[in-house]
Amino acid sequence: MSLPSLHPARTHALSSRPYIVDIIPTSSFLALRHPEPEITLADRKTLQGVATLSGAHTAPVTAVCADSSIWSAGKDAKIVRWDERTQRPVAEIKAHIRKPLPVTALAVSEADNLVVGGTEVISSEAHILFWDPRNPSEPAYRHSSTHSDEITHLSLLSSSFSAPNVPAKLLLSGSVDGCVALSNAAEHDEDEAVQAEENWNASIAGAGAYAWSGGMRVWARSDMDTLAGWDVRVGADGLELGTLEEVPSSQFKARSLAGPSGPLSTEYLVTAAPSLGVGRTGAPVVAAGTNDGAVVLEYNAGDGYGPSAFLLPGGGAHADVVRCMYHAPADQALYTGSEDGVLAGWGIGDVALRTGADGEGEEAEMEVDGGERRDTREERRSKKEKRQKKRPAPY
Repeated sequence: MSLPSLHPARTHALSSRPYIVDIIPTSSFLALRHPEPEITLADRKTLQGVATLSGAHTAPVTAVCADSSIWSAGKDAKIVRWDERTQRPVAEIKAHIRKPLPVTALAVSEADNLVVGGTEVISSEAHILFWDPRNPSEPAYRHSSTHSDEITHLSLLSSSFSAPNVPAKLLLSGSVDGCVALSNAAEHDEDEAVQAEENWNASIAGAGAYAWSGGMRVWARSDMDTLAGWDVRVGADGLELGTLEEVPSSQFKARSLAGPSGPLSTEYLVTAAPSLGVGRTGAPVVAAGTNDGAVVLEYNAGDGYGPSAFLLPGGGAHADVVRCMYHAPADQALYTGSEDGVLAGWGIGDVALRTGADGEGEEAEMEVDGGERRDTREERRSKKEKRQKKRPAPY
């Protein structure tokens, strides 16, 4: 059976052709993050830029998230809240502990009056700072030893576990130090806050979590295009991250595939997209890209990743590296952004994607490395001392 080959339903090239490094859905728009102090708001249907959020940041924006408002964090040590209707800044938080702290990751829950920012390493410390936006003059509390290097990912998760010793609100964090951690977002005492952590020994570029098999699973992507996954389960002492399941970069880099019009070579991993499907072993659908703007959706049926569908450039679509992808299930659409400043929309409503859930798969190879480590509650209480020891350097 031939695999689906898609061309974009609509594309738009931004006028100044800035890199598009992230796509964040807001209540009315798609917010496009660039390695610049400005954010572009694009129309969901036409993909055209309709507004620019500017004038608040003086250095590149590093993270954007959306709640009832749009929030952004930057290298200028600021977190800014934007009014989506007026496209103007309405509040500002300064990350400052003895000196300004460039903010590199962001998570927000307005319902919980919680803003969380992760920082670069300053004076040998990388902080996770927690603010109540009603009192933004200083952090309400901070976690400063969960990670030993720049924070690259933060997201707030509602726990799917009903166990009494599992917090209702979890914070997933990732870092250049290779550590992935799940913490109690409401706990001020850092030694008590960290629920589970694993050091992958690979600099983490992106991460996420998704429901699977009645529980939760965490994925992480390294800056070397490797992929990792862990089951999250409840043990006698609380949450545990299970055995590391790692997919080597050879699954995504310099890999030749039989494309619809001849050989096609993927060169990098764009992201994991579990909302598109999860295989029977828990492996998420992923997107791998070519250097000329094509994207291959891939699935894993247990014996390695293989192609599920091809998103092909042309007709004004990407001609350069694709840096980001966002799946909008309600729109039955994918949105992709590239280094040549092109935003593309792809209709997938009628596409039957292989996900690996049925056990079918293309022949491929996948390495699985053991790396299980489960901390007891007593071990977690002594993490601060253990973190003073040198961690293995990332790849």
